Amino acid sequence: MHFFMTLHHTSIALLIQRSCVGLIFWVHGMMKVPMRKMQPSEQLPASALRTLKTLSIAEPLGAIAIVLGLLTQLTAFCFVIVMVGAIRYKRRTKMPFLAKGSAGGWEFELLLLVASFSIILLGPGRISLDHLLFGI
Repeated sequence: MHFFMTLHHTSIALLIQRSCVGLIFWVHGMMKVPMRKMQPSEQLPASALRTLKTLSIAEPLGAIAIVLGLLTQLTAFCFVIVMVGAIRYKRRTKMPFLAKGSAGGWEFELLLLVASFSIILLGPGRISLDHLLFGI
């Protein structure tokens, strides 16, 4: 039990959390980059395509910022908004919380929402540019 009591290294835990959240948003944002060249279609209307094109820029930039710990809480807030939108979309298309097979539910989006929200509440930690530049 003593071992677990000595593991209170919040800044390291926040760095790991920020890095994982950032990595996921980086990968998902980069997956959307080819959509920048696409044209609207019946399957992908202009409004949805515009959102995906915006996310193809915002997610990788946000990922870099959150990993570096720069404007961390603002970036995490933006990620919360993105995840609320993703969950709303999946709920609107009748996807269940946990889906079987490759269809995917919205449990992953919920996890990213909660992880991003906890970064808002806990801040960037000492191992961040926010701490270095702004003393946060």
